[in-house]
Amino acid sequence: QGLFNDSKAAAAMTERGQEHIKKVVKFFEQKEIGVADVDTDGIIIYPYSDALHADLIELEKQIPKGISISLEEIWDKAFFYKSKNYCVLKDGKIKIKGGALKSRSMEPIITQFIEKSLLFLLKGDIPAFIQFYESELVRITNGKLGQEEVCKSLTLSQSPKEYSNKRLQEDSAMRNKVYERII
Repeated sequence: QGLFNDSKAAAAMTERGQEHIKKVVKFFEQKEIGVADVDTDGIIIYPYSDALHADLIELEKQIPKGISISLEEIWDKAFFYKSKNYCVLKDGKIKIKGGALKSRSMEPIITQFIEKSLLFLLKGDIPAFIQFYESELVRITNGKLGQEEVCKSLTLSQSPKEYSNKRLQEDSAMRNKVYERII
């Protein structure tokens, strides 16, 4: 615990925030507005309608002062994989959120495949998706991938020599695969 930490106050604040979020979700459900994702600082809803602005004004009147409601962004289409992992399409461009769909720990070929596949699917271009999928399958089975597509770049936190010296003193189960490849 920190010096100025008040876990009881934090728990009470969290509980109040969750109560407000539940009220907002219930409001949307009563208006037959779908809720795609809920977070501590936002709610993603669907579908957009002309009545939404009036609904948001009505909602703002029902929540405590100090909490504001705003419509930050309207997307053309979206795909929600799981909480905090989704992608959206706006003006023909895709934006991916969440480590399950895009991560620095993934090889570039995987990241590119997911991004292009989602773009085709969100645009509704199934023939282009199938053609892309089949062409990638041929490239993989024929060994036509470039080294830059299948290799990751990692930042080393210590020199290979430092790791090697430390490794001699530690259990072999603690070995790091990246450093083991280098030395």
